[in-house]
Amino acid sequence: MPMDERLVASMSAFWLGVAVLSPCFVPRSENRGVIRCMLVCSAACLYLCWLCTYLSQINPLIGPALPKPALLLLDQYWTPGENSSATTAAGHERL
Repeated sequence: MPMDERLVASMSAFWLGVAVLSPCFVPRSENRGVIRCMLVCSAACLYLCWLCTYLSQINPLIGPALPKPALLLLDQYWTPGENSSATTAAGHERL
């Protein structure tokens, strides 16, 4: 799965907007600076969490671990290059 640059750019713009605009809505109080810092740090951490999760799915280090019976069933019923037909070669309906 290749990286979708539009998705990364739109999510980056969203979290940048949250980090820039959210401090503008903090009411005046003695803790205003702390609340602003908290909002900007939260937006930065949430963006980094999303970015790391998205990037780790592009090239996963560990593939799915399937038990041997499941691998044998996949090998038997899942033929390469098969399009979205309603039944398999053995006549069984797909789930």
